[in-house]
Amino acid sequence: MPKRLWRILSVIMIFAMVVMALVDTVALAQGKVTMSVRMSPSVVQPGEPFELIYNITNSMDKPVKVRIREELYNHVTNGKETTMLERSIAPGEKQEISSADEGEAYKAIDGYVTYLVEYQVEGQNEWAVLGEGVLDIFNIGFNVSYAASASRVKRGDEVEYAAVVESTSNVVLTDIAVVDSQFGELGRIPRLQPGEKKTVKRKFKLEDTTESYLILRYKDPLSVRGDVLQEFPDARVKVEVEKPQPVYSLEVQGSVDKQQITSAQEVTFTLKVKNTGNVTLQNIQCTDWKGKTFYEIVQLLPGQEATAIYKATIDSAGKYTITCSGVPEDGAQKVQAHYTVEISRVEAMVEIERRFEPQKAAPGDTVTLTYIIRNTGKVALKDVSVDEPELGNIASFDSLKPGDEEVVSVEKEMDDDGIISKTVLTAKDELTGAPYRYEADELLIPAQALDKAAHVSIDVEVDPPSLEKAGAVQVKCTIKNDGGVALKNIEVFIEDLVKERNIGMGSMLVLNPGEEQMFSLSYLSVEQTSSFVVVVKAEDEEGNDLEFRSQHFEVAVGVTDGAQNRHGSDSGKVTLLKVALTVVIFLIILTAGTLIYLVRDSLPFFRRRKSLKHRAAGGD
Repeated sequence: MPKRLWRILSVIMIFAMVVMALVDTVALAQGKVTMSVRMSPSVVQPGEPFELIYNITNSMDKPVKVRIREELYNHVTNGKETTMLERSIAPGEKQEISSADEGEAYKAIDGYVTYLVEYQVEGQNEWAVLGEGVLDIFNIGFNVSYAASASRVKRGDEVEYAAVVESTSNVVLTDIAVVDSQFGELGRIPRLQPGEKKTVKRKFKLEDTTESYLILRYKDPLSVRGDVLQEFPDARVKVEVEKPQPVYSLEVQGSVDKQQITSAQEVTFTLKVKNTGNVTLQNIQCTDWKGKTFYEIVQLLPGQEATAIYKATIDSAGKYTITCSGVPEDGAQKVQAHYTVEISRVEAMVEIERRFEPQKAAPGDTVTLTYIIRNTGKVALKDVSVDEPELGNIASFDSLKPGDEEVVSVEKEMDDDGIISKTVLTAKDELTGAPYRYEADELLIPAQALDKAAHVSIDVEVDPPSLEKAGAVQVKCTIKNDGGVALKNIEVFIEDLVKERNIGMGSMLVLNPGEEQMFSLSYLSVEQTSSFVVVVKAEDEEGNDLEFRSQHFEVAVGVTDGAQNRHGSDSGKVTLLKVALTVVIFLIILTAGTLIYLVRDSLPFFRRRKSLKHRAAGGD
């Protein structure tokens, strides 16, 4: 066999031996080794202890040796701390290995931990990497979303912006400011726990299309870096503002210090000139009703307002118009606005109401005149004087304002021709001093003729006014002719309203006007409480029958009406019994005396007395 062929066969044999060796190694180490790593606790605070925990599972059919290398890096000191761990894990075994198994746990600092996990299968020299990585001690992170209530609005509309902030950190974060990159702060979250989610909202008025994103500013939980600023450019919101059509508008609002004048007076106009459109107005001018320009301003921005004050003398009533104008900056047609006020001229006006009492008065009677003076106009008056030609000055007032009312009363004796009232009021305009005079219509209060009617007044006196028991009272009455005619054939009597009887008091032939006469009844029997009235009957000069009655008067017997009635009845009965008993006793005594006188001779007493008399006579 040639040498070249041997060489080829040798290479093939060596390759076959290597393949067989590899096949034997894989067969000896069937399965695999797996691991997981976590930090405990998952949420830490600065300075708190923590550790890394490794869960390693040996699914191979041979033991393995595990080697762990940890390095703790400190951002503040730039130092590091290294920890080495080794463990053996039997086939099919699962083991939990902690970095604190070899000593104290780590302290939470501003830094991170790197780890490298290797394993070696029993019977092999090679170390295989099982896992490696870096764990931040403080893991600060957020899930954020940002949205607006509308994506397209008109200029000046309000849009609500809402940010949702969720903490993916393993530490509590405080004083989180939620900021829009264009509008500024939306609001604040005082405290946000790991995994907690909160929403912050705020409304903004938009003038132009705006695109913005979310920014969070919070305090460093380690108090090392102060405030931490974190931007989220992907949390972006765009709101389009529609470009408005040009609006050319000018508004004028005004007021005056007076809308009523009494003469030529200065009036102050106060004007508010406002650009109510959305285009800047230039060369603003205001002119009065005579075309006089009294106010100018270079420009008014949209929404801007200016104040103009103008003083002018107004001497007549009417409407007065002020015109303001401006030119839009884009060259459009001039815009105008007007303010019109109506000014009236007022005159002083008063009203005097007169009343008198009594309504009928004869000459010589006193009449009370009452004056009610009212300012029914709109002009305040001063130095007010009210006078009567017959009475002189009635009253004076320093001032009489519109709507004021004054009441004054005076007394006047009625003349034969009556009373004539010609009231005159003089005053001055309180503002201008202009004189004012008012004359009331003439008022005639006529004197009344004497009353010719017949009338009698009756005055009654009862003595005593009441009785303890049945008895009699004395009644006196005075009648007076206070009418205007003479009375004749006068008869006066008392009418008993209970027993329905009349008791005469007297009569007379004539009683002239103004005369009076007294009548008396010395004994009026009253057995029980009764009511009476004095009646006067007479004739006038023409023979007409007249009757006049007094007020009812009552004579009470006993304490109360009920007792009076009962006592009156009993008293009458007792009186009758007394009279009857007296009569009976008298008759008995009279009868007895008569009988004794008639039969005296047959009685022993009288016979003995008679014999004694005879003896005495014989002895003599």
